[in-house]
Amino acid sequence: MIKQLLVLPGADAGKLACPNETPSLPSISRQPDVQMMEADGPYKVSYQIPYDAECEWQETGKMWYDIYTQQLKVCHSGTWKAAKTSQAAPSNLIQPVPQLDYFVEHQQVVGPAPSIDIHVFTIPGEGLFVVMANYNNHQRKQKSMMFKWENESLLPYQNISTYSPSSWTSFQIGRHFYLAVTNMQKSSTQAVTESVVVYKWHTKKKKFKFHQDLPSSVPRDVEYFEINGNHYLAVANHRASQSANNTSYNYSTRSFIWKFEKDEKLFREFQKIPTVGAWDWTYFSTLSQSGDLFHFLVVANTINSKQEVQLESKIYYWNQLMAGGLGNFEEYNQNIPTSGATDFEHFEIDGESYLAVANSIKSVQLDNQNGRHSTVSVIYKANKFTQRFDVFQEISTYGIIDWEYFTIGNDSYLIASNQRPGHMSDETTNQLATKETTIYRWKGTEKFVPSNKIEAAPAADWEVIQDGRQTYLIYANGAGATTQIYRAKLR
Repeated sequence: MIKQLLVLPGADAGKLACPNETPSLPSISRQPDVQMMEADGPYKVSYQIPYDAECEWQETGKMWYDIYTQQLKVCHSGTWKAAKTSQAAPSNLIQPVPQLDYFVEHQQVVGPAPSIDIHVFTIPGEGLFVVMANYNNHQRKQKSMMFKWENESLLPYQNISTYSPSSWTSFQIGRHFYLAVTNMQKSSTQAVTESVVVYKWHTKKKKFKFHQDLPSSVPRDVEYFEINGNHYLAVANHRASQSANNTSYNYSTRSFIWKFEKDEKLFREFQKIPTVGAWDWTYFSTLSQSGDLFHFLVVANTINSKQEVQLESKIYYWNQLMAGGLGNFEEYNQNIPTSGATDFEHFEIDGESYLAVANSIKSVQLDNQNGRHSTVSVIYKANKFTQRFDVFQEISTYGIIDWEYFTIGNDSYLIASNQRPGHMSDETTNQLATKETTIYRWKGTEKFVPSNKIEAAPAADWEVIQDGRQTYLIYANGAGATTQIYRAKLR
């Protein structure tokens, strides 16, 4: 609000001006060489702009527009100071906060094969991309498709050779952008082990090119994170590599953490962590009650060599004092009881930290008729006082593989990638079936409640595409090569 408006008679020479045949909005131009403004008129007024001048206490609260800095200034404490303005307030007044009403089908996307993972990422200066982990049970080598988001749709962009891929991740180190994929089978040139393959973005060719091979053991997931300016990849090795004459699986193995060496511009082995049928790594950081930042890694242990799925998934924390001050991960003082865990999803709401676990299977000895995939997945809440994760909410799930957290406006949502029709009338069949996927909305003291449903094929993964104010959902169709993008309709 303007406190005082000072009008100088004749200063604008408005009475002497002729009407403009092509009128336009006025603009103020900065003229740094002009220190005096004069106006010809009946009063011949001449005045000096108080550029960087002091003001008297009697002028406190007066405002004027400085054409040299193009700022509105106010007299405060004896000096002219730039008035603080809020850019967000006018925008919020013009555009209401978006609220989800429902989802509609937006685009069908056809890949080269079924997909078990989808990764959405943005390359600075290039745009938004989506890459699929296309998996073919009948052949080892299968190209995975990468798409580019243009004009509100996905267009094929690049094929990348993969070998039974299971997950993708992306990351940026300095000016360089990378992709990493977990190959669960060996390529024709690999004689010993499976691997995680790192690709690097070629700025001139605008394609991803091979960068490095990281030896692994049936890797299910790769997770990127950064601590204290150092870059790491955590690889979840599902089980030990199997020889041709060995028919049994050994799920007790070690998962690797790789560190990026800036001098070599390559990842090198950093730490080995014992895991049991590891399916997923999730990195997150939280603030303690005292304001200290803690770094965590949590592993989803799925199954052991006895075919047991009722296991404990472990949390690890970063101890900077270990390894001669270089730091590494140590086992935390809490384990999470899980049942065939396949994913952990970390998110924050109103400053509180949550951890959702996807429990995919009750027992391998049961069949669908006896509720093999009917489980309870659990959301944990971080307790800043006890520094533990407390059970917060339980949600019934059916062969869930992945949780995905997203926001629209001020609202928070969770969507579960339920793969099995465990809650439908065809529960007794062993076939994957089209079913409804439930979206849960955060409602404070009511916690997460069902809010929307999407009829989709059994999904191995859900991901969110944000394009300005518009939100889209895309899923990985593990049963077919065609997937669907859904667009949020807002209120």
